[in-house]
Amino acid sequence: MSVLTFIILTLSVMKNSGDAVRPLVTFTPNWENVLEGDSVTLSGNVRSTERVYKYYWYKDDVNIKYVQEYTITSAKKADSGDYQCWTGTGAASYPARLYVHSKDSAVRPVVTFTPNWRKIFTKETVTLTCDVGSTAEGTQRYYWYRNNNEMSSTERDITITSATEQDSGDYQCSTGNGILNYPVRLEVNAKAYLILQAPPSIFEGGPIDAEMS
Repeated sequence: MSVLTFIILTLSVMKNSGDAVRPLVTFTPNWENVLEGDSVTLSGNVRSTERVYKYYWYKDDVNIKYVQEYTITSAKKADSGDYQCWTGTGAASYPARLYVHSKDSAVRPVVTFTPNWRKIFTKETVTLTCDVGSTAEGTQRYYWYRNNNEMSSTERDITITSATEQDSGDYQCSTGNGILNYPVRLEVNAKAYLILQAPPSIFEGGPIDAEMS
């Protein structure tokens, strides 16, 4: 066995064993399905009080980088694969799968609002629509997410009939191909009432006090 082969085997055993804290791989933006040309950053997160001096990145078990954050600036289909991060001690992260889809085969949805504003008051109604610009929209299944949590609706439109502040959040949708729209923010605020404090009688040009409640 050559010295190089021994070193590679030793590193392979080390990165898949041990009792140290296992790193966690996260994506920014927070989705694992991207289109060709998109940018995505993979971060190695370690919950440990010990200082980490070096990060090793692997794609499909092949060492590719030595940085804490690995950025793919213009994704290609060849960037699809299983990514792992290792800090040199203990176990490597569990594989995190990145999928890069061809722009010709996948369309990123767009979420629209009706009425067309993203800031509303409580008790108001708003409809969110997942638009994929396709003639086959009627036969597709839709998946909705708020703050990265999957919602129960599988329809193209979701209607919030009596909004509460808990409905605020970042909304995304997908048609099952894994491609999510860029997050759109809905803000629901408590209604503000204008109280006029006017004297029993006033004259033109006279003062009127008003306050928000």
